[in-house]
Amino acid sequence: TLATRLNAASFSSKDDSPLRRNFFATAKSMAKAPAIAPSEVTALFGLWNDALATLDADAVAKRYASTSILLPTVSDIPRTDYDGIKSYFVDFLE
Repeated sequence: TLATRLNAASFSSKDDSPLRRNFFATAKSMAKAPAIAPSEVTALFGLWNDALATLDADAVAKRYASTSILLPTVSDIPRTDYDGIKSYFVDFLE
């Protein structure tokens, strides 16, 4: 599945040992980052993918944390809040 391929590409660990979130991280922020298991990444991707399958922009936007920054694939405008993320998916899911 796509989730499995993403999981394998994103983590060097082949088991379910905890890893650190590190997208755009600094050494200081990495020290404070909560551990996340590959299975948790897979589960979160599944929830997001299920929301996307509904074609409901609101359902997809609700999967993003309030501090999320979406760097969209078919737009050059970063989305930094719920309304911006929802607006992007309204257009994306048409």
